[in-house]
Amino acid sequence: MDTQQFSNHLLRLSSEIPVTRLEELLGKIESAGVSLSQASKEEALSETEMMAGRDPVRRLDGTLVIRFVSDEPDLRIPTPAVPG
Repeated sequence: MDTQQFSNHLLRLSSEIPVTRLEELLGKIESAGVSLSQASKEEALSETEMMAGRDPVRRLDGTLVIRFVSDEPDLRIPTPAVPG
């Protein structure tokens, strides 16, 4: 739904997915090299199983924040001119 980049240090992604696809999303995030704790995965999956049982077409809103660890200088992102 939305994304915002904070220099080369942080990326914020806002998304909406069907509740039945959360397990697939978590797997894709891990296959991309992002570490998720076992406790957080288990908690998320148990909650979504209950939700999917009650309403299988329900959609989940979520935000994923990824912090990049590097010693590179700030990335310059040009700010577009605002009309008016």
